Amino acid sequence: MRICILSDEKIEDFNPTQFMEGYDWEFVTMKKPIMDTLRALQARNEFDVYINLCEGYEKSDMGEEGYEAIEVVQALEVLNLPFTGADSTFFDPTREQMQAAADAHGVGFAKGYRVNSKEEAKRLVESLRYPIMVKHPQSYGSTGMIKESRCDSLEEVLAQVERVCKEYEAARMEEFIVGREFNVLIVDNPDDFSKPIAYPPTELVFPPGEEFWHTVVKWDASLPFNFARVIDPQLIPRLQEIGVRMYKAIGAVSYGRCDVRMNERGEMFILEINPNPAIMLRPEEFGPADFMILYDEGEYKVFFDRLFRVAKLRQQMRAAAG
Repeated sequence: MRICILSDEKIEDFNPTQFMEGYDWEFVTMKKPIMDTLRALQARNEFDVYINLCEGYEKSDMGEEGYEAIEVVQALEVLNLPFTGADSTFFDPTREQMQAAADAHGVGFAKGYRVNSKEEAKRLVESLRYPIMVKHPQSYGSTGMIKESRCDSLEEVLAQVERVCKEYEAARMEEFIVGREFNVLIVDNPDDFSKPIAYPPTELVFPPGEEFWHTVVKWDASLPFNFARVIDPQLIPRLQEIGVRMYKAIGAVSYGRCDVRMNERGEMFILEINPNPAIMLRPEEFGPADFMILYDEGEYKVFFDRLFRVAKLRQQMRAAAG
């Protein structure tokens, strides 16, 4: 099987060699125009499946070479190439869409609102319980999250809403779940799409005095932050169940990572489901998805086998749908 890996990065900055043992593969740095680049790859008739790792560019960094990640997904769909990762319907759901899907299917979710001003926040916060978390409206990689994002008063909420709206035009204001935080990776089951596969979950182990993943915790290498495999036999199936339920509720495709908080009463709430979570990072930079894939006895080999089979099946489904 020959694999084409699509990425925004150059191979010297992101080298997946250690994860691709046993595969014949080629690394392609995506370039504009997207459709022309993919058509040229398709015309070579060399690849059995495409691993789509493209995250696109922020508007501020777009420039002449920049593109939005959804453009890659849409082009892959138009050409009906077999690819891994989210389709265009699952690629970038809003937190409000996630919350609505969770509510409709009885899945616990951190209640909140998207707000565009302090005035709107002041009105809506009355229906939320403190403490309140104020974050980027899409919460990309903890973007804009600082320790003060956790708010215990209206004054603090309004100050953070003003800061985030000024920088990102809107803010997500939601109930902060005091307690522990976990991740669970969910993958399409190529043998039965109605029964997604939940990987062994992991727990975020925060440095002393920290209780959530903000930018300092994430990027300060001197802080003792880590992930720990969940070993509690009662906790594992509960985390996997809520992850699968959220995955199905939102109509997820290929794979996704659910972030879960559990309060002191043991109640679980989804914070978000992350389409296309980062994978194949360097060992010193492993993210939660890497850890969970490696917790599984099949490791990356079985993970990719599932993704590739799913990519082929979904290609056939698109072709049949016309």
